[in-house]
Amino acid sequence: VKIERVDIEWFNRLVLEGLYLEDQQGKVLFKANHVAAGFDILPLFEGRLTFNTVRLFGPHVHLSRKTASDPLNLKFVIDAFASKDTLPKKKLDIDLRFNTVLIRQGHFSYDVEDVPATPGKFNAKHVDVRDLSAKISLKALRKDIHAQIKKLSLTEGSGFSLDRLSLSVVGNSDSIHVKDFKIALPQTDLRISEAKVDLTEVDSTASNFIDKADLSLRIAPSHVRLQDLSAFVPAFRNFTDSIEIYAQADGHINHFGLKNLTLRYGKKMLLVGKMDLKGITHPQEAYVYGQVSKMYITTVGLNDLLNNFSKDRVLLPSPFVKLGTINFS
Repeated sequence: VKIERVDIEWFNRLVLEGLYLEDQQGKVLFKANHVAAGFDILPLFEGRLTFNTVRLFGPHVHLSRKTASDPLNLKFVIDAFASKDTLPKKKLDIDLRFNTVLIRQGHFSYDVEDVPATPGKFNAKHVDVRDLSAKISLKALRKDIHAQIKKLSLTEGSGFSLDRLSLSVVGNSDSIHVKDFKIALPQTDLRISEAKVDLTEVDSTASNFIDKADLSLRIAPSHVRLQDLSAFVPAFRNFTDSIEIYAQADGHINHFGLKNLTLRYGKKMLLVGKMDLKGITHPQEAYVYGQVSKMYITTVGLNDLLNNFSKDRVLLPSPFVKLGTINFS
């Protein structure tokens, strides 16, 4: 463990520079150029620990395990700080808040060493997040939730790039409300104007949440280029065109309904309809019910659509090209 410099300013700000921590194999577990935390004194007398600013500049976190069943290389740190006292203690009631958390040029990695890598495809056993920058506010975390991600950006080793993510979350034990959810990828602009989760009939079990939590979602008119998601779905690797999407969704995780679903592919394709998905957590019993109220595609659009799923150029036979616009109902 190394710390190059420690500053304590006015007893309410702690600055650490040049942090370095190795795991038990001598590899880097954590390092950071600059870590600073400023907190307010007066709220401490009211049981609130309020950090006005937390700064992490150049943080590197490298987690690993030899096999999926082995402990993390971080476990020895957790064990070192675990309480050895078996006597019951009075619980410290602290209302933790962070006015602003700033992260700059962060790097996070996680590896299961005996699992092969999959270059160009996202692998949850080999996560490599770089250029992580974020500005986050956590005003309430205990009984109520009041959080805001003002900006989050990163790149991942699979090729996925998140240019910007922002959202606001307000919630309690009865409901969670997400507003102004925006995701910007290199050629994608997805906006969810509003999302709500009603938890009044939900208990602590996961199965109850799946069937009882009421969800509602409003996807504002957005442009999606599927190639931006090719790290998760390799079939999208050649899909360079943008699709406009708009939808409203309601229901539960296990019974989800898409209403007013609209997909527009320039002037070459339009799909307007709705869809119900039921039992999706049990694939053997699941079904999809869809209804198309309006759909058309031009032969030029059909040809372009096929080429977006193909590495080699595809040409439709001339009889298909002469069809012009195809309508379906």
